[in-house]
Amino acid sequence: MELLKTPLERLIQERQLLTDLENEENSFKIQEWNSTDTNELHLNFSLKIGTIDFNGVLVYPELFPELPAYIRPQNSGERWSILHQYGGSGVLCLEYGPDNWNTNISGVELIRSAQILLLTDAMTVLEMDVEPVPSRHSETIGQKLRGISERFIETPMLRHILLNSDPEKMDFKVAISSFRDKTVIVPTNIQNKPLPDIVPSFSNERFELSGWAIRVDSVHLLKESVNDRLSLESFLGNLWPTQEEFTSSIKPLLLYDLKGNLELFLINNTAPLFVSYPAINLHDDQNQRLPAQFSNINDAKIVIIGLGSLGSKIAISLARSGCKNFLLIDDDILAPQNLVRNELNWLDVGFAKTHAVERALKRTALDMQVETYEMQIGGQENPHLNSNIANAISTCNLIIDATASSHTFLTLAAIAKRKHIPMVWGEIFGGGGGAMMARSRPTLDASPLELRNHIYGVLQTLEPIPEGKVNNYGFQTQNQTYIASDADVTALAASMTQFILDTLCTIDEQSSYPYSAYLIGFRKYWIFQCPFDTHPIDCSGALVTESPTDKQISESENGNSIEEPEPIKG
Repeated sequence: MELLKTPLERLIQERQLLTDLENEENSFKIQEWNSTDTNELHLNFSLKIGTIDFNGVLVYPELFPELPAYIRPQNSGERWSILHQYGGSGVLCLEYGPDNWNTNISGVELIRSAQILLLTDAMTVLEMDVEPVPSRHSETIGQKLRGISERFIETPMLRHILLNSDPEKMDFKVAISSFRDKTVIVPTNIQNKPLPDIVPSFSNERFELSGWAIRVDSVHLLKESVNDRLSLESFLGNLWPTQEEFTSSIKPLLLYDLKGNLELFLINNTAPLFVSYPAINLHDDQNQRLPAQFSNINDAKIVIIGLGSLGSKIAISLARSGCKNFLLIDDDILAPQNLVRNELNWLDVGFAKTHAVERALKRTALDMQVETYEMQIGGQENPHLNSNIANAISTCNLIIDATASSHTFLTLAAIAKRKHIPMVWGEIFGGGGGAMMARSRPTLDASPLELRNHIYGVLQTLEPIPEGKVNNYGFQTQNQTYIASDADVTALAASMTQFILDTLCTIDEQSSYPYSAYLIGFRKYWIFQCPFDTHPIDCSGALVTESPTDKQISESENGNSIEEPEPIKG
């Protein structure tokens, strides 16, 4: 059908085509047309299949023909097809739907598709020699579970332990979490040992129940004969927990067989509580989620100094990339106003940023090793503690400075140079107009201090930064005030994470970054002509000198070093 110029003209043509169909087909009868408050157009019709009249509705959405029309029974929830009908209002699953729709498909084609479906279903029920209508669906796990409120998450290690253990009955623990109308149960412990493929924080931060895992001959037989607590008790016989074992009112009972079939029940020994949770396997061993070059970075120990908006995002992103060993250093406490840009949330307010990020890391990935120090590098701190932390930093494979503090940088630069450790640092310019990131790698780049001084020397050759006042994350000019957003910080964190991973995974010949420093624009500002306008800085001319002297540190503290775009902190 040729698409007409307006939706109204198209609907007029639809009406005529359906009238023609009624005149051609005695089995199809138009009952009435009507519109709804939601601007849908409905055609009530009857479709006769054999001796049965199916009273349905052909629904034209407001955005038809861009959105597909569909057919449902006039009586909500009425079942016409066992395999080809959605729940709820009972919309038929026909040949055409959102996944293969085009604007040339008409309501007549939907009526004919429904006719074929219902006729074939009827012939199949009567065991006539006819092939059933094939399903064109490949359901996602989300589609399959959409209507299942109780979910038990099976893990590979749980299955392995169950199928390779001798005891018929084992101690078993689960953690429960609920949101809206869905309840998810995750196994956390079996045979008094934590499951190694579940993050420990899962059991610590959720309601945990203790029960048993019991081996039965067949879970299939169980499903056929058990429909309440009493029948379950009868089925298990002497394997049913004793009264003494019921130390709490609610117990999880995991029943499994040696074929790997699982079924979880929540039971109560004194009341008829009986809730069944089918096992759900969400693990796909064939799906490699991380790039192959990240396979070895889990052994690298990474120190992040500064767990504000930038450092917290980098930490979590590195954990998702496979990094598992962190040293976190920051002296600050997470405040509510930090949540505008920080990776953390209200559950972390009032805690040290180091501890909050540690908790977030351990929620993110397994086998996370995190060491934390609540202190300010180069600040008014106990010199002994300062020395110990410097020694801890010296054991790391990579230093990340996310503080935007000159004095902190100088201390870290000295450690990086003395111990031959790569260092990456970055800053967001006030107002979020742009950012800078840089790295120093032993034998490949100048030391961090020399690189930094070279970078600021290059900046002095560029056009002046627009005059204005920098106030934390803000930058105010005569005409406008700019505030760095979470998106600005996230953009730099993403770029720095890539920079860091490249530093961990590659040598010079393989690196995706030919320069040691980059200026990145987030809007039209200063030298940046547009968002993501990137200016590499050639650092090949950076001089190699000794570690920073006391005079250099003092000059930096007094603001007498090289002028630079004002960074934001936090």
